[in-house]
Amino acid sequence: DQAVALENKYSSAQTIGASFTVLLQCLTNTLVAMLWQRIDQAVALENKVITRRRLHHSLLILTAFCYFVAMAASNESLRYVTYPTAVLAKSSKLIPTMVLGYLVERRHYNRHEWLAAACITSGVILFNLSRAPAEEQGENSTYGILLLCLSLVMDGLLGSCQGLLKKSTFPPTATETMLFVNLYAAAFFIPLSVYTNEWNQGWQLLSTNATIRHDILWLNAAAACGQIFIFLTITWYSSLMCTTITTTRKFFTILLSVLHFGHEFTRIQWTSVALVFAGLYTAIVSKARIQQEPTIMKKKTE
Repeated sequence: DQAVALENKYSSAQTIGASFTVLLQCLTNTLVAMLWQRIDQAVALENKVITRRRLHHSLLILTAFCYFVAMAASNESLRYVTYPTAVLAKSSKLIPTMVLGYLVERRHYNRHEWLAAACITSGVILFNLSRAPAEEQGENSTYGILLLCLSLVMDGLLGSCQGLLKKSTFPPTATETMLFVNLYAAAFFIPLSVYTNEWNQGWQLLSTNATIRHDILWLNAAAACGQIFIFLTITWYSSLMCTTITTTRKFFTILLSVLHFGHEFTRIQWTSVALVFAGLYTAIVSKARIQQEPTIMKKKTE
């Protein structure tokens, strides 16, 4: 999304490529994570809590690779499908996250969780479909659709890898996950940027265009702050919870934008809003029931 925004703002001769944009974000996130880790280490040293752990780096590399392929496939698909099509596809991330979680992690979801995911996904897709201008609904190539499917599968595998990291013998902290996933992802994006010639063009534009440097700085700062909360959510809760939050966050951003500019909602849009809220309510109720089950079982045994 950020890469698309930059491409829309500047002319083709002044565009920083999508892969190079993501690479810069990975490098910025790595630096922020290193600073965050230094602060954590200083606090631990002050409290005399020093722990040395051997992290599962092969799984961290696999996680970074899944992120790399998901982003690269999604960005490449925009050359072969319309932007509304790509948005609709990425709106359904909840479903592959749950399916791959079941297949890879052997994670079991109850019917309320499946229902919540279906309601949220249907609501977001329906809302985006109702807003897509007719002129943008052009032809989509089979290759572009396959790239979007690949991106969704890798998104699902990414969530499963993050879940497996939490279950490993020495699970990484949010800081360590952010640091190494971005570091390894940058290692994948560097050769891709060089191959697509975005490397030379990107650094040249950054060195000569102050406006682009300013925009990239603010973009990366916002992305780094967002990643801090993303990895904290994954560490404290789950990848599915994180996907639910990010999916609904995009929906509410669009919803508030529509309300801010005074646009009237159609019946289809109100239906989609109701579906998303119904899904969120179902997810909250399901989570509450799961948390209450141990207490209920304990009372029965007493």
